[in-house]
Amino acid sequence: MLSDCNQALTRATDEASLLEAICQTVVDVGGYRMAWVGYPEPAPGYAVQPMAHAGMEDGYLTEARATWNDVPTGQSPMGACIRTQQAVSVQNIATDERFSPWVGPAMRRGYAAVCGLPMLADGHILGGLSVYSERPDAFDSNEVTLLQELAADLAFGIATVRMRAERVRADALLRDSEERFRRLVSNSHDITLVMSADGRVTYGTGAVESILGYSPDTVVGKDAFALMHHDDAGAARELFAAVVRPNGDLHRFEFRARHRDGQWVWLEAVGTNLLDDPLVHGVVLNIRDISDRKQADTERHTLQNQLQQAMKMEAVGRLAGGIAHDFNNLLT
Repeated sequence: MLSDCNQALTRATDEASLLEAICQTVVDVGGYRMAWVGYPEPAPGYAVQPMAHAGMEDGYLTEARATWNDVPTGQSPMGACIRTQQAVSVQNIATDERFSPWVGPAMRRGYAAVCGLPMLADGHILGGLSVYSERPDAFDSNEVTLLQELAADLAFGIATVRMRAERVRADALLRDSEERFRRLVSNSHDITLVMSADGRVTYGTGAVESILGYSPDTVVGKDAFALMHHDDAGAARELFAAVVRPNGDLHRFEFRARHRDGQWVWLEAVGTNLLDDPLVHGVVLNIRDISDRKQADTERHTLQNQLQQAMKMEAVGRLAGGIAHDFNNLLT
């Protein structure tokens, strides 16, 4: 039985099938009347929730509900083994007072003795394995020792399956997160660049192509300042150097960059120092195209100048009109 259960542990792919396989092996190979696995529920109910069973059950687990707190319904081997974290056996169900709440349902199904075994993993109680025999005095010390070994193996198997499932879930969450990030970045209208401390591009997003006409792959490894207008590159280098310094502050600056078609595009960048971040190891620049805003600013300045000129002309016209009026009065 132990050998077959260990084989089931190595083949298990999920927790539910593992519990079912162990219970079935205990009945089929071990020759027991019934076996079931229960997990403890927290307060206030303290119920023991059946998770799997095999053998002559016939509704017993529904009829003979047990708890694991220190009350009469918590004195069954299953509840007691969970509470005390020790193996608990009832050698004669018909005469043992601890089993009196369940004696009727148990006797009707041919149970004569029962042993409850805690399932412990790293000192933490996962649940219990309860094994029923049709013979009284079926659980001597040697039998209990072997069943305790089985319960310990089962607890290890449960912990392993859970760890594997958690790892699969974490990997799926990571893939989803990476895919979400990739879609967000690829559909952004802004450029995200990661630059090394010497100003070379180590990563670029798809907006590089939509804003500057270059594919992201072609800018990786290039000196980012080489694309800037010579009148702006010097100031940009100074600001970038300030960001690169330890504990460098966030800096925002504007500059012109050459589009692939030769035109100059106005850009606004915000730099953040993540050189010490092991996952980034670079300076992150979030870059936005502000050409339209610059064009609007230029047109606004032009209109303001035109308005000021018109106001000057109007003032001169009023002054000239006043002088002409005074001169006319003098002539009169």
